[in-house]
Amino acid sequence: MLSGRVAIVTGGSSGIGEATALTLARAGAKVAVAARREPQLNAIVSQLASEGHEAIAHCTDVTELSQVEELAEATKERFGRIDILVN
Repeated sequence: MLSGRVAIVTGGSSGIGEATALTLARAGAKVAVAARREPQLNAIVSQLASEGHEAIAHCTDVTELSQVEELAEATKERFGRIDILVN
């Protein structure tokens, strides 16, 4: 379904963002999960890894342009590209 696609999900540490990140990963996407709450991000990435999915956590405040640029670069460095952005 989404096999091989690369997604960034901001606000991914809880609520709709977390649910979206989980759904995309479970549908086959590689996911960069971003938010300000690093412990929650790491827990989500650990959960996905335990299920066999590829994901990274990136602590990001989307109101800071430099942090958004770092998120994009980290995602491209790890997965090679960005196909989907959920913000």
